[in-house]
Amino acid sequence: MQAHRKPMAVAISTVLLTLAGQGMAQEANGTGAPTAQGEMQVVAVTGIRASMQKSLETRKNAGASIEVVSAEDIGKMPDKNIADAVQRLPGVNIGATSAGQFDEAERVSLRGTAPSQTLTTLNGHSVSSGDWHVADQTGSGRSVGFALLPSELVSQVIVYKSAQADIVEGGLMGTVDIISRRPLDFKKPLTVEAAVGAVYADLPAKTKPQFSALANWKNEAGTLGVMAQGFMEKRAIRRDSQEHLDWRTISPTSTLAKNHPDLAGVAYSGLIGSSLFDGVRERKGGMLALEAKPNRDLTLGATAMYASLNATNYNRNHMADFSDAIGNGNGVQDFQYSLSPSGKTITHLALPSQGPRVDDSTPPAEAVESYVRDGARSTSGFFDLNAKYRVTDDLDMKAQFGYTKGEGKTPKQNSLEVNVYNSATAYTLYGTGHAADVSYASLDPSNYNNPNLVLNGAGGTSISTIDKETNGQLDFVWRISASAFNRVKFGARYSSHTRELHQVAPSLLTDTLPAWDGSIYPSDFASNLGGDFPRNGWFIAPGTLQQWKDGNLDADPVRRELLRSEFKLTEKNAAAYAMTEFEQDKLSGNVGLRAVRTKEEPRVNVPVPSKVCPALQPCPSVPGAITTSAYGTYYQSTIPHSYTNLLPSLNLRYDLERGMQARLALNRTMERPDYGDLAGAISNVDNLTHRASGGNPNLKPTTSDNIDLSLSWYFAPRALLSAGVFYSKLHDYVTFGETQVRLFNTTTNQDDTYTVTSPAATSARVKGLELVYEQPIGAGFGFNANYTYADSKDASGARMRGQSKHTYNMGAYYENDRFSARIAYNGRSDYIIGMNQAGPTLQNAPFKTLSASIQYKLTENLSVSLDGLNLNNPISKAYAFNEEQPKAFRENGRQYYLNLRMKY
Repeated sequence: MQAHRKPMAVAISTVLLTLAGQGMAQEANGTGAPTAQGEMQVVAVTGIRASMQKSLETRKNAGASIEVVSAEDIGKMPDKNIADAVQRLPGVNIGATSAGQFDEAERVSLRGTAPSQTLTTLNGHSVSSGDWHVADQTGSGRSVGFALLPSELVSQVIVYKSAQADIVEGGLMGTVDIISRRPLDFKKPLTVEAAVGAVYADLPAKTKPQFSALANWKNEAGTLGVMAQGFMEKRAIRRDSQEHLDWRTISPTSTLAKNHPDLAGVAYSGLIGSSLFDGVRERKGGMLALEAKPNRDLTLGATAMYASLNATNYNRNHMADFSDAIGNGNGVQDFQYSLSPSGKTITHLALPSQGPRVDDSTPPAEAVESYVRDGARSTSGFFDLNAKYRVTDDLDMKAQFGYTKGEGKTPKQNSLEVNVYNSATAYTLYGTGHAADVSYASLDPSNYNNPNLVLNGAGGTSISTIDKETNGQLDFVWRISASAFNRVKFGARYSSHTRELHQVAPSLLTDTLPAWDGSIYPSDFASNLGGDFPRNGWFIAPGTLQQWKDGNLDADPVRRELLRSEFKLTEKNAAAYAMTEFEQDKLSGNVGLRAVRTKEEPRVNVPVPSKVCPALQPCPSVPGAITTSAYGTYYQSTIPHSYTNLLPSLNLRYDLERGMQARLALNRTMERPDYGDLAGAISNVDNLTHRASGGNPNLKPTTSDNIDLSLSWYFAPRALLSAGVFYSKLHDYVTFGETQVRLFNTTTNQDDTYTVTSPAATSARVKGLELVYEQPIGAGFGFNANYTYADSKDASGARMRGQSKHTYNMGAYYENDRFSARIAYNGRSDYIIGMNQAGPTLQNAPFKTLSASIQYKLTENLSVSLDGLNLNNPISKAYAFNEEQPKAFRENGRQYYLNLRMKY
């Protein structure tokens, strides 16, 4: 296998690791020396060690079981968004979008569950976000897109692993609370921080600028403060992939199986693609916060944040097509094949040429798709007002009002689909070892000017998703003196949430092809994936493709509205809670109850049979029918659904001798179904594989009864040894079933039978173990490690989505007055992502990453840093039902960040 090592990447890696080694060989000065017992309060600890100390103290003193990462932790690693930062905590996993692995983490999940079962809040309140990729925009899950949340916004991130009655409901296995900086928390009257730098991505071999700044002012009395933050970050991205997009199973009753009995029920790879994805991401935005404390009893605050991610991208894919040649049972019967040792997979398949195209029944040798998504973007924003008032010496009141809105948009997805005929094709699989071999006998993928190349279709889509919420909350804290139950907290919260999806599917008006300027894939495409497969595919220049589509499309937003995929869901939630905190000798904790009332109204578009009401024709027999779409006649249906949940919680903490601490948590949590699972509209329709997905508006929330037990030993400053076990019993866990549905095929303009997956409820359980070890070892050195074991299964014995049985993190650091360095290694075992294009279950193979960071203080207020992300150049691998059946091999390359930081 050819190594993919570009000269600049090699040079930067060498500098990064060499400087780290030289710095760690230096002698530490006084601040890095070990301290005697009892002297911690007089030693000035800064930087990495200060952040670790703050994180451990917060963890130790918390009423619930939590994990913490602070701003210095984030700043000392190449954590370019908050998901990257929390991945180093025990029990936390990160992942990318449902469209596949990219170079930046975008989803967070806890303890063997899916990202949508983790609630994310900002300062304890809801935050809406959109998604930049079209597959996630139609998916409509509840998870927050962390790509919109840069680490510069953060003071601290707290991961709650056990519930408390005063925490907003919605996290099944826990809650991630992002805490922003507050103006009156700064020490100096005026604080100015800025960073200017660049990121080099070695796969696209491009460098882009990055900038962030913060200014905070507060008056001398500490009664008024203003903070403003801004950021702008660009990054070139490129992903090289081999993708197996259409795994099929040969029907035992087909003609093919009757002629070849050993092929009955056997799976084969129907489409094997060479996919090149690239683009530029530009993340920009800022935060403004005001805080006032006019007297000792009253504190007022207002915070606003807005972030956008512009992510125009181009995805092209050359796919060897084996689907229809044997898949329909009426195709070629004379071919060569070999089976896997299990007999369940065709690992080698060689098909003779099916000849030139005669009609639509002629199987192609190759299918080529190109998607230019110009203007793809996501946004997130919120505005919060809060007030805290001391009513009496023993009673505090806190009020909050918030509004948040997120959007995901693909204004124009310009696509081109062509088929190429008259060539023999063959593949050989190597499981997840490396990419497959794929060959054509008489087809040159680099030549667009092929007489056997035929326009198959084009269309694209325009998608817009909107997620917004208005909420208000009122909390009271009553302090009780001379009692073990020293504080009582109670309050109420109300929110009104809306999620809606709009989609337009343009129609092609021409049978002519766009011009080709000779563009082909880069010469180093997929050079690290292994396998012998086409790497030199042609593609149409993005500007040419857009111009061709704009001139040959019917994109009327009314006539081409794809009503079957649209929905709107309104959700109103009311909650009230009461909780008491207690402390008696060495025992402390809290006990409480949260009551939640949820009202959901999913509104979907239901198709009217074409025999009753043809498209674009009057429909008097169906009141309120929508007859304006060429894709069919629909009527709107709203299915109200409401439920009440009682969520008790108990957290106990017992302080033993010599820094040891035991914790026990018992609680019930809930997670509302994903918006797309509730909305009954048909979506994710794939006209190639004849698969789609739909919703179930009658789904109940998933509830979980949880127990968490841990023992921690804080045996030295910034040191921890901890072990814990957890168990959760889930009710109404959402899984998937399949049904056959007749739908209108927008490519063929006729009704076809589709396999539609829809959500269904079952039971499940999660159990696991967490181990943590952190310790400074003197002279400025230290290390940390953690391991999580999670085993989750539903009632059928199938693994739950998002579950990695093994997750581990290892890191080491060095720091003195001038120099600091950190290195981190993260890994997780395979896990189920879910359904891929409404097809077989998609699983990601084990994935490991190596990151490093070095920083040098030029002066007290000026420093330079070099960060490396994905230094091991990991290859993301995915498979279908088993490891004999690869789904994808993907490479994103390494990223290097050079920054000059200034503070005043």
